[in-house]
Amino acid sequence: MCLMPDHVHVIHTDDVRVAMGRAMQGYARRRNAHRGVGGALSEPVRGEALEDDQKVRRSIRYVHLNPCRAGIVADPLDWPWSTHRDAVGLTLDPVVRRARDVHEFHAYVSGDPTVNVAGTHLPVGNEPPTSDALGVVAQAVSEVCRVPMADLRARTPARRLFVRSARVHTAAPLDEIGAWCGITRQAAALVRAEATPEVRLVRRLFGDGRFGGLDDGDLTVSGVLQRYRGRR
Repeated sequence: MCLMPDHVHVIHTDDVRVAMGRAMQGYARRRNAHRGVGGALSEPVRGEALEDDQKVRRSIRYVHLNPCRAGIVADPLDWPWSTHRDAVGLTLDPVVRRARDVHEFHAYVSGDPTVNVAGTHLPVGNEPPTSDALGVVAQAVSEVCRVPMADLRARTPARRLFVRSARVHTAAPLDEIGAWCGITRQAAALVRAEATPEVRLVRRLFGDGRFGGLDDGDLTVSGVLQRYRGRR
């Protein structure tokens, strides 16, 4: 799957065109009512059958490269709203199964002239910097959980993961960790400093510019939609 500014790509084992059309229409009505505007938000839902495994593989590559070929981002890992990150094991709640060989899969998808014909690397992780270490942890947690940075101050699993990751990966005192996400020192102390698989995944994103944290802004004012329309 890949969600673009004005349409969505889905490859599915079933014919889901009717269901997708209803879902997109329902979302458009809800969004327009909330903002007091009108009009369609996406293109009509169309579809075709994929006859063989090779065509499915090429179509998955096409879908994951959509943001790059549209000029929105420079790498398929830059775009959080596709299943490419899920397929290479970089999300906590994956929508699709992980690829058998994540390095081969990412090399196949990213080896495109709009990205890099030699392919790009998967993140390996670095030590967080001594300055703004908590900010770096927050960016990584935001990305693996697919939640805006602001949501790390809400009572969510993402906030708990932030506290645990900050305790494991930084030397920040508990009062600073708590203040960063809006809880007390005592509450931060209740979260064990334990290097779980989720915490280790967070570290993999440290220092990688493709994972700078998600904001809760509208694409229409972030510059993304302007770049996209300029290439259409």
